[in-house]
Amino acid sequence: MGAIIKPTKGKILYDKVDITKFSEDEAAEWRHNNIGFIFQKINLIEFLNVLENVTLPMYPYADDFETVKNKALELIETVGLMERLRHKPSQLSVGEQQRVAIARALINNPKIVLADEPTAHLDTNTGRGIIKLMKKLRDLYHVTFIISIHDPEIITIADRIIKIRDGKIISGKIDKTTFGTEDGELIKELDKAVGRSETFETVRKIFSIGTHYLTDRGMTISIEDFDLDEKVINLGKEIIDKAEK
Repeated sequence: MGAIIKPTKGKILYDKVDITKFSEDEAAEWRHNNIGFIFQKINLIEFLNVLENVTLPMYPYADDFETVKNKALELIETVGLMERLRHKPSQLSVGEQQRVAIARALINNPKIVLADEPTAHLDTNTGRGIIKLMKKLRDLYHVTFIISIHDPEIITIADRIIKIRDGKIISGKIDKTTFGTEDGELIKELDKAVGRSETFETVRKIFSIGTHYLTDRGMTISIEDFDLDEKVINLGKEIIDKAEK
């Protein structure tokens, strides 16, 4: 999807253009203009500080590096690392290193960020913080995050979930169309339980959890694993029970 490795067959369409047809130079230019990367192993440069790591992807392209620096400072402040600006990776916690990697992924103003297991090396609480940060950045910079992950925590923020097993898609999508008019009564019920302002987010969480639970019963996951109001948990259980019957 990042136009680094060409598939053995098929097409990858981006804005109706098949990116598998690109030459190496065309693919590099396309990545620079459209894609940010968050790597599983973080891949910060050890001898560069936070600011230098974040600006690094722009060195081959920037005509006005002062603009790039200002953008980097904005991103570093947004991820909460201004006090670590001159620190090297070895002076940062793993969670802080991941925040640097996220800022770096956004330095080129991408339309899409591809994230490979962004919470893989983090403890549960730090991982939740990273996920909340990605959601904040998604809304702030209007960027789409496509995340490859095994952590069920991610389903609490995803607009769409695609499950893949042995190279094949085995379950479809959870998105805003899921919560259409047929679920009107459910939404009214949730309104009463948690308040109108939280309705969509809550419905999305419940359906995501329920769908995940139903499509892979082998997973050790329950609705109680998520930070939801008790009334919402009870409603979610009812939805899951009804879906199973």
